Amino acid sequence: MIAKQNINQIHYSYWWNATLRETDLNIVENTLIEKLTDRGFNIIDHSIKSKTIKISAPYKMVTLSDKDVKNFGNLFAAEVVIYGKALAKTDGSVMGTSMKSAQATLSLKAVNTVTGQVITAATRHSAAVHINEMTAGNKALELAVSEIADSLLNQIIEHWNQDNKF
Repeated sequence: MIAKQNINQIHYSYWWNATLRETDLNIVENTLIEKLTDRGFNIIDHSIKSKTIKISAPYKMVTLSDKDVKNFGNLFAAEVVIYGKALAKTDGSVMGTSMKSAQATLSLKAVNTVTGQVITAATRHSAAVHINEMTAGNKALELAVSEIADSLLNQIIEHWNQDNKF
């Protein structure tokens, strides 16, 4: 559950709000799913599950409490929910060239949906350059999630091993 605001977007976009729903997974979710599946995690496809689950108004907000995330995860029969925000913004051109610089900030938490405990939380900042500012923003977001994923997943696995089960 990652809300994303890329360059030239006014608001965060996130799949759990029917009026602002994205049609595609964003670059952050795609990269995180790739990392999770590489490590053997089973992923719940929200695009399929959300068709059979009615998401009520309190859960359609971009910012949710840990308790809300726990309850939301239980609706989807998830053991852990990784949620947060990803923001990319332009930093202008690079030394007067046509290359555009972008900065990204990614903040994620992992919540155990049985106990509501925050397993881990992390924030990363990254930068990227590309001739297209939207692509630069996506690259910066992808770098941020790549940097954060391993430590996040290691802490989830450590928690899992300590409890033997969520």
